[in-house]
Order: sequence, then structure tokens, then C-alpha cells
Amino acid sequence: MKIRDIKTYVLEARLDEPFAYSQAWYETRGACLVEIVGDDGNSGWGEAFGPARLTAPIVEYYKSLLVGEDALAIERHWQTLYNRLRIMARRGWRSRRCRRSTSRCGI
Repeated sequence: MKIRDIKTYVLEARLDEPFAYSQAWYETRGACLVEIVGDDGNSGWGEAFGPARLTAPIVEYYKSLLVGEDALAIERHWQTLYNRLRIMARRGWRSRRCRRSTSRCGI
């Protein structure tokens, strides 16, 4: 089965009573649900971890990398998606010159 489409659904609900923890106060709760639709019409659901309005665009970015691929190749997809943003996530953006020769950048 191939992946035909990936859809995101951002859900938000205002809380009757705000709450806080060490990082921030919250007046709403949210979730980003992800639906993966196969070429046979079946779909699977999951939740993207993190702030809903921030994770939805990331899922949309990944969509072009997954549509048309085998829906059951989960490990391969995880590795591909992880490695796609790994360079930027670990040490920030590096110049093209640094990417060619890491010894020049002290990495």
C-alpha cells in the first residue's frame, strides 16, 4: 500500500481554569492529529508531539517526502525524516563551506 495523502487537524479548546508549570501558563489545550491515507482508501491516525500549531507545518513539510512511498516501511521513513532535519537541529545552520569540510569549522 502506498501513501496517497497526509492530513493534519489542529484541535484547540479553551480551558475553564488556566494552569501552569515551570515553563508557562496555559489557557488552552491543543493537539495535532495526523491522518495518513493509503491508495486503497484505508487510513491510520496518530498525534504529532509538541505544540499543535507548530507541529502541523512540520508535518506538511514532511508530506512531500512520504506521498507515494510504501506505508509499511516505517523504520525507513523514520530514518529519512529524522536525517532530513538533523544537521540543523543539532548545531544550528552551518555555511556551505563548513558542510564540505567539518575540520574548518572545528566540528
